Amino acid sequence: FLFPFPLFLCWGSNRGRRHTMLSSLMKEHQARKASFRESNEKLRREASDAVADLTVAFMDSINRGVVEVYMNQHQLENEARALQTQATQFAKLSAQWVSMYASFNTALKELGDFENWCKVIEDDAHAIASVLEHCSKAATDRQHMYQRSH
Repeated sequence: FLFPFPLFLCWGSNRGRRHTMLSSLMKEHQARKASFRESNEKLRREASDAVADLTVAFMDSINRGVVEVYMNQHQLENEARALQTQATQFAKLSAQWVSMYASFNTALKELGDFENWCKVIEDDAHAIASVLEHCSKAATDRQHMYQRSH
């Protein structure tokens, strides 16, 4: 701390005056020191309050981020469960479609077999009809020959 004027000026012949000057300098110094302490304490409180406010702001920001991540995670889990349910339902529906297709395919094969069987029966019926017609014609021809010969 620097005094406002040199000390050697205080060492004059008048001792009472010297004491008063030192006393007033000391009081002035203590007043400045008290003022400085008050100013420092005020600045320390302001800095402490600012740090506390900043800490609260950081924590709020971090907490908002954590809450947002938690909400997103919760939403993703719900969507994953819904997707799993839909996939299971789709798998069941696909299995039903495959079963229905297999049944339809079997029915078509059977229908094709039935159609082929009908065609074979029809061809056989035509062959039998042709043989019967041939036999009938042969019998009729024999009768005509028998009637002519008798």
